[in-house]
Amino acid sequence: MISRSNKQLHIANLGVIDVALPVIQIGSGNPKALVINNMHGNELTGFYVLEKLMSILPDKILGSIDIITTANPLGLLHKQRTAPFDGADLNRGYPIPQKARGVSPAIQEKLAGLVMDHDLIIDLHTFMRPCLSAALALKQSSEANQTLLSQILQTLNTEIVINMDPGGEEKRVNSALGFYAIGQNIFFVAIEYPPIQCVNDEQIDAYSQGLKQALSVAGVLGGQNIIDQHNHLMCFERQQIISRQSGLFEPLKKLGEEIKAGEAFGRIIDIKTLSSDPICSPYSGKIIEISGRQFYMYGEKLATIGKSVL
Repeated sequence: MISRSNKQLHIANLGVIDVALPVIQIGSGNPKALVINNMHGNELTGFYVLEKLMSILPDKILGSIDIITTANPLGLLHKQRTAPFDGADLNRGYPIPQKARGVSPAIQEKLAGLVMDHDLIIDLHTFMRPCLSAALALKQSSEANQTLLSQILQTLNTEIVINMDPGGEEKRVNSALGFYAIGQNIFFVAIEYPPIQCVNDEQIDAYSQGLKQALSVAGVLGGQNIIDQHNHLMCFERQQIISRQSGLFEPLKKLGEEIKAGEAFGRIIDIKTLSSDPICSPYSGKIIEISGRQFYMYGEKLATIGKSVL
């Protein structure tokens, strides 16, 4: 039978609270995979996917899998994206500055150290708005890892792939953990699932099977699944639309629909006058993320339009 154990990676003592990262360790061989979940404390879908994955792993594996069930336990406790004491985004700021102070840098140092101890990293995230599930394709630092990425993207059972080009629309993620890992010649892939309220049991099953297949293709489970190379995944670059007024948003378009530049995808209702204004897309493409009925502030994201990448 496969060996499994649970441990707590101590981070810091905060008087009456001990901060630690919970880790499930499976197997003891090579290659070594690290699965990071809940880097942002209010992103929950990965928990359900991993719980299902645990029930479908084989009894014997060749390599080893370490699963950080929550990389942001304090954010999870407070039901917020960032770390509660300093508002830090634990997925930014790599490499960590020397002599950085506080609990958040201590968590980031632990995460960076764990990355260096593994051969491949799978990072699970959740979009906050209704969206198409997406694998995030970051250019790897070696030809072998780039080939592995192409293979794994075929297995994850996401609806689309998002091309993460830090020189283009994705400049803000230059200091993310994934780019740090790739800079150390470590394979890295991230997944964005829809909010758990938008996910059904069949989707959770598909996502967990996708993770299992990815681990198999990477050699962790001791064998490679047959990959359907004819499975054409749509690949997009993200074009995000930010609100320039505050109010109640109502979508006029559906997730997955095509939209043309200048076409309205929603409207904003003014809370003082109850009058409304259409919100038009400056981009053409596919709607891969769109807000639901909710109050949004000036500067918040309302939708993402995918620009097709060949």
